[in-house]
Amino acid sequence: MSIEFSNLSNIIRTYNRQLKIGKVSDSLGSKSPAKSLDKVTLSPEAMKLLFITDLLAEINSDQITKADIEKLLEGIDFSQLSEEELKNLKQKILENI
Repeated sequence: MSIEFSNLSNIIRTYNRQLKIGKVSDSLGSKSPAKSLDKVTLSPEAMKLLFITDLLAEINSDQITKADIEKLLEGIDFSQLSEEELKNLKQKILENI
């Protein structure tokens, strides 16, 4: 099946007109980024496990175990910590190890 140049030209011209009017941009889903973002909520236990795994990956030492890090994190409520607080906590632990 072939498309003639005149047909292609008409399609492009129509598309261009619709862009100017704004119909195409609305139908293509040009929503604000905040509306289209997916959100994931992690449980405090999952956040803690992710935090410990990240720490163990950075430490690269056979002397430090998951149990050692869990002892350091006793009493910390991961559901109340912001990302900035988690970064600060990670830095303090890395400095003290």
